[in-house]
Amino acid sequence: MLWKEARQLYFHQSHLYNYFERSGSITAKVGNLNQYLGIPDGLEEMKNSFLGDARVSGHLRASLLSFTHTWMRNLTLTIISANLPYDKVAEVLNKYSRHIKLINILRLGFSNDKRLALFLTTLKISPYYYWKRFSTHLLER
Repeated sequence: MLWKEARQLYFHQSHLYNYFERSGSITAKVGNLNQYLGIPDGLEEMKNSFLGDARVSGHLRASLLSFTHTWMRNLTLTIISANLPYDKVAEVLNKYSRHIKLINILRLGFSNDKRLALFLTTLKISPYYYWKRFSTHLLER
């Protein structure tokens, strides 16, 4: 489907996917949180490269926006599910919060996944509240 429509491929030199462990998986720790700090910058470079091409359709632009923000939400939820105190995850959550643009939240808010916009708004406005609301060890109490 998408492959049949593609006329040009875009490559990004850095890894955008880092293996991360989920609580309840074989390994139960997230690892060095510094490895997650470069991901928003990599996503931004990829987006600028891709969206800089005038031939990219509006549908593909919307798909990329949804994909990158869904990925950021899932990654931040995985990080905070590792039962770490806020002072350990604050730098990562603040970095992701700065990466999120309000205009993109508005665009996503009118799409199919309105909960994604809610998660991103919470992270954008208050990384601490995002951690407090969705942190696994707090939910277990």
